[in-house]
Amino acid sequence: MATPGIGPAQAPTQTQGAQSLSQNGRAFIVLREGGFVNHNYNDNAHPPNCTYGAGTLKHHGPCTPAELAAPNYSQAQMEEPLSQRLAVAERAVRHNVTVPLTQSQFDALVSITYNAGPGTRGDPTSGAQPLYRAINSQGPEAAAQTILSTAIHSRHRDPRTHRVTRTVNHGVVNRRHFELQLYRGQL
Repeated sequence: MATPGIGPAQAPTQTQGAQSLSQNGRAFIVLREGGFVNHNYNDNAHPPNCTYGAGTLKHHGPCTPAELAAPNYSQAQMEEPLSQRLAVAERAVRHNVTVPLTQSQFDALVSITYNAGPGTRGDPTSGAQPLYRAINSQGPEAAAQTILSTAIHSRHRDPRTHRVTRTVNHGVVNRRHFELQLYRGQL
């Protein structure tokens, strides 16, 4: 029997303390991050950040020409930081979400947390905090639409005026649509 909005045979069966990212969830995150890129590259943030592997931040700001020309990373060098960051994202979801989740919901929240960061509990607008709050207060399905607005803005600092503006990052908006499908058990 299908649960409305959750997908076929997907009822919340576990609390987050017992849940971990599924292989499907891990593969989803690697795919959304563009796969494993075995060299340094500039991501699509504004300004870009030097990145490698499955979205692993090497440092804020663009790669230098020397970094772009550096030797390729091995699979092990890309897997280790991915596994570490996934573990941090899993712990954040388990710690911040207090209601039962389906496996698909848990996987989607780990993906969002991996991408946006868990945020700071003292700052209700940072990272995935608005989504955690919505899920805890409204329930997992009622909060699903919050996914589409979670951490979709890029900040730009004008080098002359030092004024910060926010713009919608359309790549992140696209990712959130896929995460919503995963959350609802449609992927």
